[in-house]
Amino acid sequence: MTEEKKENHWTLSAMSVHLLRTVDNNHNPDSLVGEHLIPCCGHHIDHLENNTDFHIQGCFTGINYWVQHIDQNVKLKTESKTEIVIPKKEYEIEIINFVDKVEEFYKKSKPKQMPDDNYDRTGYEMMWKEWKRRRTQIDTK
Repeated sequence: MTEEKKENHWTLSAMSVHLLRTVDNNHNPDSLVGEHLIPCCGHHIDHLENNTDFHIQGCFTGINYWVQHIDQNVKLKTESKTEIVIPKKEYEIEIINFVDKVEEFYKKSKPKQMPDDNYDRTGYEMMWKEWKRRRTQIDTK
């Protein structure tokens, strides 16, 4: 029996936050919303006390494509240089569809066991607060 090759394993919660960040922010080598737009893993949330910013730390594996806002459009460019420009509203709708499906999956899953460590629990709570805030902001535009 051969060992199963591990591939296409992605952290959907971190990906969702990163995608929500790109609704209002560019994601490129000079201005990242996360190390990878689509990270393999997100096993730790770093944050500073009295600050709402946080970083989801993972391994060095993931997928990036670049997001650039141009007027009322969004240009998406893969690492292999394939590009597409779409209306910003269309981009927002696709992000909403994706993150809503991920959130629905979490709602149907067993309840999350909160971390005992205060630092880890605060990071987890910060992630969901940003998720909800950014998701709600899209609806109010």
